[in-house]
This record gives sequence, structure tokens and C-alpha cells, in this order.
Amino acid sequence: LLREVTHRSKNLLAIVTSLATQTSRTAGSTEEFLRRFNGRLQSISRSQDLVTETNWRGARLSELIATQVAPYVPEGSQVSVNGPDIYLKPNAALHVGLALHELAVSSVRSGGLSAPSGQVTVTVRRLPTGSDPSLSIRWAEDAGAGPDTGEFGHVLLTRLVPAAVGGTAALTVDDGGLGYELTLLRSEYE
Repeated sequence: LLREVTHRSKNLLAIVTSLATQTSRTAGSTEEFLRRFNGRLQSISRSQDLVTETNWRGARLSELIATQVAPYVPEGSQVSVNGPDIYLKPNAALHVGLALHELAVSSVRSGGLSAPSGQVTVTVRRLPTGSDPSLSIRWAEDAGAGPDTGEFGHVLLTRLVPAAVGGTAALTVDDGGLGYELTLLRSEYE
């Protein structure tokens, strides 16, 4: 048990170190770095709290969405979730939580959550039997520009998170708004 805790702690510290390094590369000032890094660190903390509460089983996606969006939209009424409430395993909970954090921050800054009437819809669907990846999580809002391609948030959403869950990701911005779809392998959820 102690070895497992040590292993998980080292993995988490490696993630935190990576977040600090990558966040510093695109921050224009110390204040901007601290704001972005602290937000990402708090995102990890909220995900870890959910995972710890279940004795490292994982976290329900609905709880993960609620905890990651709540700091930015306290009532949560601007976010609707459709589809099965899947149970993410610890690794997926951590990384999907980071993706949700990035999407929420971007949405509050310049997207659907920047206006009181704005809406975000998260749709969860199982993909056809036998497909790998086998689950899709889609974030859609009617406005928004998303993170710039040079920002770490864009890299996190399009490369790091999908790699961590063995899936794929697509971030699209057009006249219809912003869409982000993340797919996960069956091994990342129950």
C-alpha cells in the first residue's frame, strides 16, 4: 500500500512539474503564470478529492463536471449534461478534469459562459461496440474562440489529455461556436 501511495505521489508531482514548466512558457507575466498555474493546480486538487473519496476507484463524470465548472459558474445552470453518467478511473478523472477546467476557463473568458444567458452542453455517448476508443465526451457552446494554438491550454486539450487516456481529441471553432470532443479507451472508465 505504501509503495502504491509513493508511486501515485511521484506521478502527481511529475504532472505538477510539467504543468508549471509548460504554463511558464506561454505566460506573459508572473501574475499571469500564477493565475493559470494555480487554476490548473486547483483543478488537479478537485479531481484528486473526488478520487480519494472513492478510495481510488475513480470519479463520476457528473461530479467531475460539477467540481471543475463550479468555481466559474457557481449555480451550474448554464451547463447541461446529456448521456450516461460514466465512472472514470483515477487517471482519466485527473486528465478529463484538467480538460474541463481549461474549457471552463476559456468559456468564461470569451465563450458561452461569458454571458449570463450562455449555455454549454456536455454530451456523453458510448461509441459502437468493438470500437477503440469506445466513449465520447463532447463539450459544445454557441460562442467562443478557445485557447490560441500557441497556448499550453490548446496543447493540453488536443495532445496531452487524449494521449493520457489513450484516445483522440478534436477542438473546433466556427460560426456555430466551440466544440471539443474527447474519446477514451474502455480501460479508462467503468
